Amino acid sequence: MRWSPAPAVDVVSLSIRAGQIVGLVRPNGAGKTTIVRMCSTLLVPTSGALEICGVDALRRTRAARAHIGLVLGGESGFYQRASARDNLLFFADVLRVPTAERPARVDRALRQTGLLD
Repeated sequence: MRWSPAPAVDVVSLSIRAGQIVGLVRPNGAGKTTIVRMCSTLLVPTSGALEICGVDALRRTRAARAHIGLVLGGESGFYQRASARDNLLFFADVLRVPTAERPARVDRALRQTGLLD
């Protein structure tokens, strides 16, 4: 993954067993968030492979996401920049809500919480 001429992440090999809880601890700017975003399919690496539970996550993103549990904290990324609707639509996709049902279900949730414009 590159944001500038220098790679943000270069040569990473990581294996995590089912049920294992993992934390990445490195200094600021070491690429931790970039690695997590790539492993969770929120970013696409510029090269290499990403396999999650035997699923090619670069080709079968939705199937790979079904195997991922992830908590990101303290960031101002997608979730804070996206609208409430976009957040709900994103997680409806992650949770495999049928595409045709998503708009109505999101509208219902927004209405119930008083967030529907």
